[in-house]
Amino acid sequence: MTSPASPPPPRVDPAPPGGTAVPLGVHALRGTAWSVLEKWGSRLTQLLVFVMLSRLLDPTVFGVVAIASVVLDLVRILVDQGFSQAIVVEDEPDRRFVSTAFWVGVAASVVCAAAMFALAPVIAGYYDEPQLTAVLRWLSLGFVLQAGAGVPNALLSREFKFRQLAVRRLVSVALGGIVGIVVAAAGGGVWALVSQTLVTLAGAVVVLYAATRFRPSLTFGREHWKRLVRFSSGVLGVDLMTWAAGNLDKLIVGAVLGTKALGYYYIAWRILMLATEVMTGVMSAVALPLFSRLKGDREATVRALMKATKVSVSVAAPVFVTILVLAPELVPVVFGRQWSDAVVLTQVLCVSGLVFSVTFFDRSVLYAAGRPVLELVVAAATAVGTALASFVGAHWGLVGVCVLLVVRTWGLWPLRIVFLRRVTGLSVLRYLAQWSRPVLATLPAAAAGVGLGALLGGAPPLLLLVLGAVVMVLVYALVLFLLDRGFVTDLLRTARSALRRRPSPKAAL
Repeated sequence: MTSPASPPPPRVDPAPPGGTAVPLGVHALRGTAWSVLEKWGSRLTQLLVFVMLSRLLDPTVFGVVAIASVVLDLVRILVDQGFSQAIVVEDEPDRRFVSTAFWVGVAASVVCAAAMFALAPVIAGYYDEPQLTAVLRWLSLGFVLQAGAGVPNALLSREFKFRQLAVRRLVSVALGGIVGIVVAAAGGGVWALVSQTLVTLAGAVVVLYAATRFRPSLTFGREHWKRLVRFSSGVLGVDLMTWAAGNLDKLIVGAVLGTKALGYYYIAWRILMLATEVMTGVMSAVALPLFSRLKGDREATVRALMKATKVSVSVAAPVFVTILVLAPELVPVVFGRQWSDAVVLTQVLCVSGLVFSVTFFDRSVLYAAGRPVLELVVAAATAVGTALASFVGAHWGLVGVCVLLVVRTWGLWPLRIVFLRRVTGLSVLRYLAQWSRPVLATLPAAAAGVGLGALLGGAPPLLLLVLGAVVMVLVYALVLFLLDRGFVTDLLRTARSALRRRPSPKAAL
């Protein structure tokens, strides 16, 4: 065991011919910097488009598209089959290995598109939404586009080429958003969201192939296919269970409470997801490649996991608390008064935000350790919990569904911690204690927001929203600095290093 007085040298990637070996942490920091640009840039664009469309379209339209999106996500998983993750974690994927993954994905996409075209009327009839037939059939075109993007996306990710991935995401999201807004402004209704989805997918494919040297070749290896299946079978199971955990609620709400109620629920859920992805998706994009390089080194894995989760909680906790406190002003001001019924739903769902910000990294650790079956167990339990919470909660309306989903999220968290300890040997007490100060810092911030609202109760909602957000963030930052000055200083130093072209090796994980 290494002496504390003599820390191990940073892990390095093999040097390219004529080049210099680069510490793995430097790759991660550079990847995180570009991931910040991609996530914040694309999510900001998505948010702007989302806001504009929410003001142009009614809740029923959003409900119809929510159902279509759920089905689209399911087929996307069936098309990918976990092959993208297999390419990322493979030590040295050769040309035949990559080509095999590509052609299997394309074949699956064609089969799924044909099945969707045939089943669309059945799904539309179940929800009593005739226009859903045409919506699903048009969206089935996206399956082939997704199949074409999977392999080049995975290759860029495993090589830490997040600059190209950031460009791909920003360009495609912007193109899709522009088309969606134009169609909505022209009175296109539900077709605004359909066209936005298809243009975004098509734009991503074009940019990806412009950014990578990968081109499909007419090669297929049976042994490579078997190796892909051995890894991806567990990943596919996890992805399917994760889909069920994240989408059964929407299917059940739409079936039991109707598409209009689903529209309100979808808005509240979308707000939570946008906040989660912006705050934690920045690091999750780098997580699988990073933990894959660290596999076999449990101490390095634990250090990276502890640092990632603490940073994630420190950034995400104040965001979710701010949304919770200011939701009565946020939803009507940003999305319009027609969405006021989504205020309480947003507040309730935000209680799950802290857990979401932490568990984003669990899957990457388990995958990198070659234990996707453990994530499958968690995902299956979450899927069952989602179904039960949605069915039972629907008896008390949308609020009942949201409350029970929060109970499900917190109730299953200990299971994730047990599996992480089994794989990495991390100390549960250290794992939990590291978040105490960021969480404590949110309490005075929340009190400041509530107090400001009571003091300025008659102020315009927009003014109250802006002042409240600024005050809460400043109070949180000040209290966290007082409680954990060393961590805040280190976080700022790491952020500066990530933004430099050649970050200091001292910042390496």
